[in-house]
Amino acid sequence: MRIRRELGFLLISLILISINPVKLKGQSHYVDGLYWLRVQTQFTFSPKWSGSLELEERRFLAPDRAHQRVFPDLRLFYHFAPSWKTGIGYTNFSISGPGTADIPVNQVLHEQRYALFLARKFKWEQKSLATQWKSELRNFDRDPLDGELNFLDYVVRLRFLAKYSYAVNQHWKISAGDELHINVAGNTDYQFFDQNRIFGGLSYKHQDFSYGLDYIFWYQKNRRGSAFFHRHILRFTFQYQFDFSGL
Repeated sequence: MRIRRELGFLLISLILISINPVKLKGQSHYVDGLYWLRVQTQFTFSPKWSGSLELEERRFLAPDRAHQRVFPDLRLFYHFAPSWKTGIGYTNFSISGPGTADIPVNQVLHEQRYALFLARKFKWEQKSLATQWKSELRNFDRDPLDGELNFLDYVVRLRFLAKYSYAVNQHWKISAGDELHINVAGNTDYQFFDQNRIFGGLSYKHQDFSYGLDYIFWYQKNRRGSAFFHRHILRFTFQYQFDFSGL
């Protein structure tokens, strides 16, 4: 019970941090709708080792145009205890600018991310609470308009995730959670608070296939804190699981 109370307090604290601040003079606020299309494959190699591959296309709704692309996101995990795992990851990421839907794309910023993971999952019959701590080293293309890829600028970002899930039956599951992103080192142009994502969704699993629909409220500041982005997102997920542990 004590662990549940502490994790509940953590989740509530993260959500409160995401509440929009009072608008200050000179700050711009933007509200946009987006949809994300995600394909995931998960791999089980043995009781101790697993991995995943993810591709995702992120687009504005009106007008329909590119926003971001994850191509690919690779992860490898080591399960060192029954409810614990650690891992490493690599992500190739691109951002179509500017970051608002009503202006046509005039540049694409490329980014590479290297990540370290630590995660723990608590389970109680039909319920579970997944927590994840992720550290990202983010390298950016120094000049997106020069036609070359020079990954020189960097930021170290920490991400804290808490996700509660409830299995309605063997096929259907509902979930809700929060993920906070903060910048802790690197390029001094970046604010300490980067973004927060509150989400909830429904998924259906049949054998090795699963399908999901999530709603995400994404609140983010730009580098200097002069602009705030409020994004309402529908994310569609298709997932397939490979099990190589019996080979």
